[in-house]
Amino acid sequence: MKKLILLVLYLYAVPLFAQEKNMAARKDSVATAIQAEETANSKDILTNLFRASIDNLLGDDRTYTFNSSFLGIYQILNKKRQLPYDQERRLRQNSFNFEIKGNDKNDIVKIGGGFTFAILNKRNITETSVGVELQKLDNYVSAFSALKRGVIEYLDAKGISDDEMNKVRESWNEASRNHDFSDLDPKIKEALGSEGFVAKFVKKGSNTNEQLQETLKSILEGKDNLNSQFQSVSKIYAQKPLWVVSPTVTYDRVNKQGEYTIGSTLTFGLWKQSVQKPWEFEIKTQFKVANDSTVSSPNYNDKPLSIALGLNKVLVQNKDNESKLEFKLATQYNRQFGTGPTLQKKDVFTLNTTLRVNLYKTLWLPLTLKYDVDKGNLLGLFTFTANLSK
Repeated sequence: MKKLILLVLYLYAVPLFAQEKNMAARKDSVATAIQAEETANSKDILTNLFRASIDNLLGDDRTYTFNSSFLGIYQILNKKRQLPYDQERRLRQNSFNFEIKGNDKNDIVKIGGGFTFAILNKRNITETSVGVELQKLDNYVSAFSALKRGVIEYLDAKGISDDEMNKVRESWNEASRNHDFSDLDPKIKEALGSEGFVAKFVKKGSNTNEQLQETLKSILEGKDNLNSQFQSVSKIYAQKPLWVVSPTVTYDRVNKQGEYTIGSTLTFGLWKQSVQKPWEFEIKTQFKVANDSTVSSPNYNDKPLSIALGLNKVLVQNKDNESKLEFKLATQYNRQFGTGPTLQKKDVFTLNTTLRVNLYKTLWLPLTLKYDVDKGNLLGLFTFTANLSK
């Protein structure tokens, strides 16, 4: 009796474990696809692993910044251990930030550190948030596998040689890797186009019947329907709201005192979220308490607040829908709540533009132009950024 109970439990647990394993793998795949769809502007707000940048690249006063998500720190300390997706998701929610600022003599004048906390991150998927989509993807994966299995069974029944079968498998695998089924081996097209092909290996009432017919049609048209389904889900979730808060403490080595900054950034996609080259709306605020450099004695008279509203647009993508060129237009309001610096106006409005150019893989060169509406001044800033997301 005891052996019978153990056997029943085993028979129940094995398929359940396999189902959970497949679901976890699907979440990993979707999460990776979402990260690929995210804009460079979004990755600058919250990095998945590591981000390094040099601000004011051509100026005298440069700032060197390094950001690492908690997941990035974990992977440095535990190189060989792979975490389950849900644990990785939680570690991606927050990051540690470190920066140093130098002057025209290459002296380090400020050292700062802080954190970025994701208050709202709908892009970091959970099984609850994307469960329905994952189930649909599972159905499409099952349909895709069933069609491949059916082709093998059909050609095996015809008695083709092992060499020919190996060519068939390689042709299918290559088409799957390239997401292009327009140049399949003729024997595969013969099998897929045979009369009653689907009915031969699909049980009546299977929940993948609809996906089977749709996937079969797309393959015969040379398209990768499975990849299209992954991209459809990733496009939508890559444009979900992201809201972060970043507290920072900086030590001013010249004035021998601290600076305290709190920043907030909210961004989300606009209009149709599955569009190829998305628009993003951004609200960015920052408040700082620092030393008024025009006063000789230590003080905390510099209390600037900045609020910026902007639109970011992807202009160019590669064949994998990864952003390669972006343009952002923003208006910024600066308000001085302290008594200094004495030479700074209380209220300043600027119009800002940022053109992000992808140089190579994760290396970006953003060019920011700031126009002072009142004074008519134009300021240009180059930044060099490397953002490792996976």
